[in-house]
Amino acid sequence: MNTEKYGEYNNERQHTDWGFVYSSTPSEAVDSYIIDDIDGIIPPDLAGVTFYKTGPGNFERNGKKFEHVLDGDGFVIAINFQKDGTGSGTSAKYSGRFVETEYFCEERDEDKIKYRNVFGTQRDGGVLANAFDLTLKNVANTNVLQWGDRLFVFWEAGRPYELNPKTLETLRSVTEDGPLSGLGGIDCKVRGITIDDNGPIDKIMNVGKSFTAHPHVVDDTLIGFKTETNAKTNYLTLEFTEYDSKWNEKSSTAFSTKSLPPHDFSVSDSFYSFFDNPYAEMDNMKYLLGLKSPTQIMQLALRQNTKIHL
Repeated sequence: MNTEKYGEYNNERQHTDWGFVYSSTPSEAVDSYIIDDIDGIIPPDLAGVTFYKTGPGNFERNGKKFEHVLDGDGFVIAINFQKDGTGSGTSAKYSGRFVETEYFCEERDEDKIKYRNVFGTQRDGGVLANAFDLTLKNVANTNVLQWGDRLFVFWEAGRPYELNPKTLETLRSVTEDGPLSGLGGIDCKVRGITIDDNGPIDKIMNVGKSFTAHPHVVDDTLIGFKTETNAKTNYLTLEFTEYDSKWNEKSSTAFSTKSLPPHDFSVSDSFYSFFDNPYAEMDNMKYLLGLKSPTQIMQLALRQNTKIHL
């Protein structure tokens, strides 16, 4: 945000204007049952189809509100359409469950904010509690997609988490395959940056790549990209990868530019394309000292011409 033009971000105003958005998912939503309150008739062609949706579902710990709605813990619902007991109609089954990342489980069990977040939520204690901790909580709240027989939930600044397609249970990944391949290790705590391109320094500091929250499906191919920014040169590298229905890699190509990572991209017959996110100097020291979150130090160069990369 260009604070010179628009002023400092006002969190109190956001909570006032968007207060209803900060309503956490009620406990009874974590459940699974046949939906019996239906108007009309479910089209029989939907039998065998499952609709998935995700978004932020929890916005507080121990009475303390999160600073931003996008810091909310990911919650996934599934509506599974199936033939009913009579065989002549179609019923719908609801399932809802939080994405049980290691971050979510720790904070749930202790009812306490234990991690820094991208949009401003931090531990109590100010500088002493947050300084020099670059680990950001993976909230797993942005997108959910079933590809082949596997279901993943995505967040742009981290790694995907795999869910059981039927129960929505969060699976503990032990292999680095599919969208987890090439991210630098399942247990990396700092993602989206590199110092020596997956060399010994990266491994010592436990940093790795991120995977986009917005992969695209074109016919029998899923296309996504991994992202990392070199901390020494500030060059962003996007590695676009195409996968078949079993998450086997079909092709891959990389592109580098001085820009912030794109939120999304588009796909045509010949090109991947995305908008450039030009940025001015950012006060990284405030982030390192635990005074600001990553988004709170961003300064977009709004007066620059629009640039589209192909």
